Amino acid sequence: MIVNNFIISQIQTQQANFAMLYTVHLKGDNLVQFLIDWDKMMLGLTFLPDDMLLEHIFRIQIEDCPPIKRDLLDYEKAVHKGEQERSYQYLYKLVQD
Repeated sequence: MIVNNFIISQIQTQQANFAMLYTVHLKGDNLVQFLIDWDKMMLGLTFLPDDMLLEHIFRIQIEDCPPIKRDLLDYEKAVHKGEQERSYQYLYKLVQD
């Protein structure tokens, strides 16, 4: 019984963390505020999701941002050609710079 409650608690925590990933949105092309909001959200997580999930959610949020649109297209081309692996850290640095 205690083990079941622990497992249920872990699942609920993971679901809450997963939902938090979708609470931060890029407004207009304000990348500075987006990163501030994203970093605050990440600090509130009780576990760090894997890089693939972070890359996917982060990319969805920034993919239509005009100031980095060209860089993102280059990133996608490099990924599709096998010249680069998908990387949350790469996208984060792209937005940060």
